[in-house]
Amino acid sequence: VFSENHPNLIKLLGITQDPRKENIFFVYEFPVCGNLKTFLEEKKRLNDLVTLKLWAVEICLGLVHLLKYEVFYKDL
Repeated sequence: VFSENHPNLIKLLGITQDPRKENIFFVYEFPVCGNLKTFLEEKKRLNDLVTLKLWAVEICLGLVHLLKYEVFYKDL
């Protein structure tokens, strides 16, 4: 199952549905260090190209893992 532990993905804890509106919600573990978008906004400028390339590769590895199980993720 795609929710198995993967070093480049936040763990999916569960899925629930609002019985009134039938909306589906995914429940993930809390990222202790925050999310990448907020981190980059706070840094304003990150000139370490090696780190940025590593992050890009790690994001791609996580997406490849999801695609292996035909799971599509729309918000990076």
